[in-house]
Amino acid sequence: MIGITNIYPYLPHYRLKVDSINRAWNRSPGKGERAIANYDEDVITMSVNTISSLKQGWDDIDFLIHATTSSPFIEESSSDLIAYILGMNNNCLNLNINQSLTSGTTALHIGFNLLNQYKKGLIISADRRDIQSGDDFEKVIGDGACAIEIGTENILAKLEAFSSLSDFGYDTWKLKDDVSVKKSDEKFANEVKIDNLETVGRELLVKNNLQISDIEWIIVADSQSKLTKTIGNRLGFTPEQQFISSLNNEVGYLGVTSGFLYLNELLLKANAGERVMLLQSGSGVDGYIFSVTDNVESFKRENDLKTQVTSKKVVDNYNEALVRRGLLKVVELKPYATKTYLRRERENNLRLRAQRCKECGFIHFPERPNCHHCHSRETMEWLWLERTGTIVTFTHDHVFPGSIEPMTMVVVDLDGGGRIFTQMTDLSTEQVKIGDRVKLSFRKFHEGGDFPNYYWKATPILKGGDLT
Repeated sequence: MIGITNIYPYLPHYRLKVDSINRAWNRSPGKGERAIANYDEDVITMSVNTISSLKQGWDDIDFLIHATTSSPFIEESSSDLIAYILGMNNNCLNLNINQSLTSGTTALHIGFNLLNQYKKGLIISADRRDIQSGDDFEKVIGDGACAIEIGTENILAKLEAFSSLSDFGYDTWKLKDDVSVKKSDEKFANEVKIDNLETVGRELLVKNNLQISDIEWIIVADSQSKLTKTIGNRLGFTPEQQFISSLNNEVGYLGVTSGFLYLNELLLKANAGERVMLLQSGSGVDGYIFSVTDNVESFKRENDLKTQVTSKKVVDNYNEALVRRGLLKVVELKPYATKTYLRRERENNLRLRAQRCKECGFIHFPERPNCHHCHSRETMEWLWLERTGTIVTFTHDHVFPGSIEPMTMVVVDLDGGGRIFTQMTDLSTEQVKIGDRVKLSFRKFHEGGDFPNYYWKATPILKGGDLT
């Protein structure tokens, strides 16, 4: 038996109200919110943060497939970088699948096939699709990521069927130097999209000798929530079987991640033994049928999608949202950095690993050859630092360029030992206090050396509710 063993979502803290977008362009009021990545987030950081806080090293993963339409790299392996940061073995098979909104579900299909050779894999999908300010699509698209763990044991959603249809030339697209995602004429695109979705849905039923009554739920992952009802009706599903996700209204349509997050949301209410049909639109359609297992009850207790949806900072100022998304430039930081430095300091800066003295146990971060506590020489061993800790002091830097508010620098004593000096993010300056509990989140520091440079920043620990 093969299938999904767990789902790990990641949503940025910031939200932009559709009403704020419409107000900026003198349009009628609108409803809903969009999750927007902060200025220090991209698909690499969001992908890492899906699972980085759960455990320190993921060396039990046999393969990683990264899926996105918005990688910061044209030529560089995002999956190799992510695998290294997460502590996967050097012989872990890493793949990248890009350019289509079905990249995530296609990656999942490839992953299931790899389970004929391997035991456990990880599919991480993420999107941060830029939209030209003022475009109608700006009210639709949000940012986020999701990791899908697959394997042969402790199955959450058993794979029962897969079907796919390839097509092109009717949905969204973006050229290399484009600022914004483009889209076709909606009426034409919908005609093709609906036909493709219906075709794959019928193939799943016919090829696997299933009836509509054998399926408890149908999910259609698309930027238009109404297509769930349209496709459901065409295939013969009752309104009770059609799962209309609330996420499009709460965080927006998240591209390659959307289908996985809809499935996550559904599994929080599904029961063991129920079958789910998932259809993801993009360049064609991918379709799955999953059977929910008894492990769904423990999944409901542990999954934090609801906490992430409700833990948010609402940005009411439209210009502030543009700055956070990088679509409106302020004072730009141009620090000196090289890719060589990134690689040389990778154990400290990417994996967040420190050195501990074998003689006295003192933890040094960053690394050093000798212990400054007991002065022992060459007695250091590597260890993973914890990702949670307590603020012991902080300062607000009003000179640091490139931010829309003073840059808060914090000193954090980490659980289990070690201390880190870093930036605070996703929290207003007036809310930072000595003694606050924080967690470390993988973020982008700057673009020095014509390369995105990453490090760990302190963020508030999510508890649900408004963080503004």
